[in-house]
Amino acid sequence: MRLLLLLGCAALCLGADRFDANKIDPEAAGMDAERLAAIPARMKEFVEQGTTAGIVTIVARHGHVASFEATGYQ
Repeated sequence: MRLLLLLGCAALCLGADRFDANKIDPEAAGMDAERLAAIPARMKEFVEQGTTAGIVTIVARHGHVASFEATGYQ
């Protein structure tokens, strides 16, 4: 899990000039908004179980941000 997080952060740093986190557009990224909605719901389960205090997820593809969510607290 930590390796996945580290790889995700590295990918964000490498492509930081390619997308704008303030412009969330699942269709432009070629993704389904309804299916993306399942991600924060699943992350909320981890917070409720006490596995983690909070989680921030970002999903990007082809330079477009499809989802940017925060769940829980820290």
